[in-house]
Amino acid sequence: MKTRFGIFITVLALLLPLTFVLIQPSPCEACSCATPALDQAAARSEAVFIGKALEVKWVPDPYDTSGALGYKNAVRFEVERTFKGADTTQIIVGAGTGEAACGIDFTAGESYLVFAYETENHELVTRLCSRTRAVQLAADDLNALGSGHAPAVTVDLSGQMGDGRMDKLWMYTVYLLRKAVSAKGLALLSIAFLVSFIAAAVGFRLRRQPLLHKTAVTVGVGASLFTMLLWIRLALFNLYGGLEGAYAFWPSFWLMLLPAVLALISSARRSPLGLGIAWLWSLPMGLLLAAARTPFSWFAAAVLLYFIAAIWLFATKPFDRGQ
Repeated sequence: MKTRFGIFITVLALLLPLTFVLIQPSPCEACSCATPALDQAAARSEAVFIGKALEVKWVPDPYDTSGALGYKNAVRFEVERTFKGADTTQIIVGAGTGEAACGIDFTAGESYLVFAYETENHELVTRLCSRTRAVQLAADDLNALGSGHAPAVTVDLSGQMGDGRMDKLWMYTVYLLRKAVSAKGLALLSIAFLVSFIAAAVGFRLRRQPLLHKTAVTVGVGASLFTMLLWIRLALFNLYGGLEGAYAFWPSFWLMLLPAVLALISSARRSPLGLGIAWLWSLPMGLLLAAARTPFSWFAAAVLLYFIAAIWLFATKPFDRGQ
């Protein structure tokens, strides 16, 4: 009876996340904000300048709070005239993640009047409602600001956009640590530890039950297939901000899909070692996605099921391959 109840709970744990994968996201609201007056915009800004956009890149953002894989647009400007703060010939400004999130879609080669403010993380950013706009649309503001002056310090910031491999590693590390020490993160880790402990106790208590061995195989296969479906949704049909494009495809391919393939093969071959490796391999991505406010958070549950299936297969090893 206890074994049947355990199987019921396991099947429910596999089916419930699947319903979240199939749920379509609600449409996002467009950016809505009030553009401040010129004197207010200038007072709030750390830097006000005319700059030509030299390059626009999609770069890691370790301080993003909207999703697990934080990226933003960053623009490297050639400063032509400065009115406040921008005293170098080049400057890098964050531009958000598109107009829907109040970001600005800059075009390389175009000149802009930029109002940039400093964040608590000491980064310069600009947004759609900051009065930043193309020079040809800012004639009144330019007349009011005056002639300004040329920047005093010559610098070359090429290669400083923050899109290298170490920048991505830093993004993942900062995000993971920040979420792990949060109240929600500690609560999730505590629950995962408790569930793992109970699962291990059940596994070794019922180690002489062949039905538990079959259940372990079912759990491993189900968790890996669920992960594959989740990855397809994430990499190919994702509609959630902060988790799109190649920036979601390749990290999730290496840390989500490939471990799922290993977990599927290991479950079919009844290998607790393979499932344990799949669990460790996918654990970083599982922890990252656990913090995202999307159905992809359920990947963390699949990672936990890898671990549970590995424990149960190890505990019921005498029943492996019909022995």
